[in-house]
Amino acid sequence: MSGLPERQLLDKVREELKNQRFLLVVDDVWNIRTWREIDYILSPLSKGSFKVLMTTRHKDVAKEATRLDRGEICKLRKLDEEESWELLQLKVYGNKSSWPKELEEDGKKIAKECDRLPLALVVIGGMLRSKLSTAVDTTTRDYFQNVSKDVHEHMLLQDKEEAVEKIISLSYDKLPYYLRDCFLYLGVFPAGHHISTWKLKCLWIAEGFIMNEHGVDSSLEEIADGYVEELVRRNLLKVIGKNAEDKVKTCCVHGTIREFCKKVGRDDEKLFQEIRKSRNGGGFYPDVSNTRNFRRVCIHSAILDLFKEEELVLQKARSFLCFPNNSIGVPPQHVSSVLDPFELLRVFEVSSLEFPVFPRKLNELIHLRYLALAAGENFTVLPKTVNKLWRLQTLVIVTLSHNFEIKVDLSDMPQLRHVKTKGTLIIKAKHDEAGSSKKYFKYLHTLSRISADSCDAGLMEKAKYLKTLGIRGQLDPLMSNDSVLKTLDLLKLKMIHTAAASPPLSDCFPANLKTLTLSATKLDWNNMGTLGRLVHLQVLKLKELAFKGEREQWKDDGNGFRSLRYLQVENSDLKTWKITRESFPSLGYLSLKTCIELRDIPTTLSKSLHTLEIESVAERVLPSVKTIKDIIKKNGRKFELVATAKDQKLPQELVVESGECSFLKQTSGEQETLMHVQNAAEEERHDELMKMMTEETNVGRDEAEEFIRAVTGNIKEEEGINYEDIQLAQEYLSNMGKEKEKEKEKEKEKEKEKEKEGYDELVATAEDQKLLQELVVESGEFKKGKEKTKEEGINYEDIQLNQQYSYSKMGK
Repeated sequence: MSGLPERQLLDKVREELKNQRFLLVVDDVWNIRTWREIDYILSPLSKGSFKVLMTTRHKDVAKEATRLDRGEICKLRKLDEEESWELLQLKVYGNKSSWPKELEEDGKKIAKECDRLPLALVVIGGMLRSKLSTAVDTTTRDYFQNVSKDVHEHMLLQDKEEAVEKIISLSYDKLPYYLRDCFLYLGVFPAGHHISTWKLKCLWIAEGFIMNEHGVDSSLEEIADGYVEELVRRNLLKVIGKNAEDKVKTCCVHGTIREFCKKVGRDDEKLFQEIRKSRNGGGFYPDVSNTRNFRRVCIHSAILDLFKEEELVLQKARSFLCFPNNSIGVPPQHVSSVLDPFELLRVFEVSSLEFPVFPRKLNELIHLRYLALAAGENFTVLPKTVNKLWRLQTLVIVTLSHNFEIKVDLSDMPQLRHVKTKGTLIIKAKHDEAGSSKKYFKYLHTLSRISADSCDAGLMEKAKYLKTLGIRGQLDPLMSNDSVLKTLDLLKLKMIHTAAASPPLSDCFPANLKTLTLSATKLDWNNMGTLGRLVHLQVLKLKELAFKGEREQWKDDGNGFRSLRYLQVENSDLKTWKITRESFPSLGYLSLKTCIELRDIPTTLSKSLHTLEIESVAERVLPSVKTIKDIIKKNGRKFELVATAKDQKLPQELVVESGECSFLKQTSGEQETLMHVQNAAEEERHDELMKMMTEETNVGRDEAEEFIRAVTGNIKEEEGINYEDIQLAQEYLSNMGKEKEKEKEKEKEKEKEKEKEGYDELVATAEDQKLLQELVVESGEFKKGKEKTKEEGINYEDIQLNQQYSYSKMGK
C-alpha cells in the first residue's frame, strides 16, 4: 500500500474503515492540511461509528478540527501547586515522605518555578535525583539552592537527555523562516518580563526582522501584528493583556522557552548574547574581554558596573538592550562612559537608564534606528543636532517633566515611524513658515503626545500618513469647524484639554477615526451626537469629565455609534443615560469607572454586550446589572462581570443573588469581606477548604488553588478571583462555625443533665458485656450507636440501642 499515490492510499483506508466502529487517536498534528486528509477519510463514514482524539500545539488546527460543532477544544490545564510538589517528590525520592526537611524550602521553590508543567517537573526531578547522596551534605544543599535560583537554565543546560530542548525544537523547526529570528529575539527580555507588544514590534522592525517582501498593501507594523498573533496561536507566546481593540497589548514568554531562545540565539544563530554578573560575585559572564565580536547585547542587572569595566569593547555591537526591575540614574560623570563603547549601534533600548543631561555622543551614532531613553530633571530639550540620526525609526523619551522641547526638525529624519512620550512634546520647528522644509513624513505612524500649539497646519500637512496622534493643551482651535484634524487619515486620536473653559465641539474629527479618547474637555452631553456620527468609530474613551452638563443626561436617538464596540466612561457626573432599542447595536464591552452619580445602566445594551466592567459605582445600578445579566443568559450568551476590590460589595451581592460564576478581577489582597476566610487560612485549614471546593462543589482544582492563594494575600494584580468560589467558601465556613456552636450547646446541655442525675459514662471491653449490659439497661441512658472492636472500648448505651434495633427487626 505504501507504493500507492496519496489520494488512492486515502481512498483505500476509507474503504477499510467502512462499517467499522473505532477510536482514532492522532498525536501532535502540526498543520491544517494533515487534518483535512484525516477528515477526507472520516467524512463519508456514518456518524456515531467512530470518535477522534487529536492533540496539537497549534490553535488554528484545533479550530479547523472542531468547526461546524463537530467537537470541542480541551485545553490541558497545568498542575496545581500541591500536585506539582507531589510529582517532584515522586520523581526524586519515589514517594512523598522521604524528602529531607532541610531541603523542603528549596524543593517547593523549584516546584513553583517549574510553572506547574509536568514535563519540566519530571526533567528537573531526574536531574536532582542524580545528585542525591545518602545524607544531605553541604554539596547537596548548595546544588538544590543553585537550581532553585534558576530552574529553567539548569533544565536546558544540564539535561543530558535534552528532553525539554527536543520538544521545543519541534515547535521551532516548524516555524516559517521569517518567524525564527522574531521568536529567538524574545530571549533578550528578562525572565517573567511583561513585554509591550508595541515595543516588541518596533524592535523587530529596527532589527530588520520585518520585511514586506511580497509587496502586500500592509505596513510593517501590520505585518508585525500578524507575527505576534501567529506566535500566540502556536503557544510560543503567552498573552497577558489585550487592548480595547482586542489586540495583544502585553505578553510574556515561558521561562523554559526563554532559555531555549537564549541558547539557540547565542550558540547556533549568533543572534544575541546576554551579559550578567558572575555567580561568584566577581566580574561578568561572559568575560568582558570576549565581547569584541558581540552584535546584539542584553543585560538586566549591574548595568553601570559593566560600563566601568576598562576591557569592555562593544565597537561591533548593533544592539544594546537593558530591562532592569527599577529605573537607574546615571551619574553625570558617567554619561559619556555609557556610550563610549559603541560605534555602530542600531538599537539602543535604555528606557530604564535616566540620563541627567542629553548625551552628546548620541549624535555620532548615525546608524541608530531605535532610541529609547529616560530624561532626568534637567534633561528637557532634544537639540537640533539630533537630525544627524537620519535613519532613526523609533524615538521614545521617558520623562517626568510636564513639557519636553523638540528643537530638531523631525522632517530631517525621513525614516521616522514613531515618536512617543508621556510628557508633552513642544515642537519648536515651524513647519508652516516660508522657507521651512518641504519634506514629508512618509512613514510617520505615531506622534504622541504633542502640545496643541505644535499641532499646526504645516506639521499636519507633512504628517498626512499619521495613524496615531496624542494632543495635550488648549484644544479650542482643534475642535472648531476648520480644524486641521479633518485633513488627516487618523485611526487613533487622544485629546487632553488643559484649559478651565470647555472648547467648542463641531465636526472636527477625521472621517475614518476608529479610536477616540477625550479627557477633561467638559463638553455638553447634548453634543454626544457629534461623536455618534463617526461611522467607523469602534473604541470611545471618555475620561475626567470629558462630558458634563447641568442635567448630567445622555440621550441617544439610536442613529449614531453604529460601529462602537468598546465604551469607557471614567470620572463622570453622568446621572441619567437614555437610549433607544436601535442604539449601540455593536457594543460588546462597557467600562464604567467612578460614575457614582449614575442611576442605572440601559438594559437594552444587553442585545450585544458581553463584558461589563465597573469600578466605584453606586449600588443603585445593581438591579439594572442583574437585568442585563438575566437577559444575556436567557439568550444563551456568555456574560462577564469585571470589578476591582473596591467594588467587592456590589458584584458579590450580584453573584450571591444570581448564583452565577462572574469573573471579577482582583487588584488588592486586603478584603474585608474575606476576613473570616483569611482566618481559616491562617489556621491552616487549606486542605479542608480545598476538599470542600473540589469535592462538594463543581469548582475545579485550579480555581480552588487560586482562591486559597488569594485569601492568603499572595494573588498578583493581573490574576483574578471567581467570587462564587468565595461565596461557597464563606457559606461553608459559616455553616462550619454554626455546627460547632450547636455541638458546644449540646455538650453544655449534656453536662447539665449529668450534673443533675449524677450519671457517669461507662466504657468497657467486650469481655465485660454481660455485666455492663445489665448495668446500662438499668441506667436507661442512651447515646449514638457505634461499632466497636474487641480491642476498643464499648459504650453500653450503644449496645442498648443496637439491642433495641435488633428486637424491633425481629418483631417485624
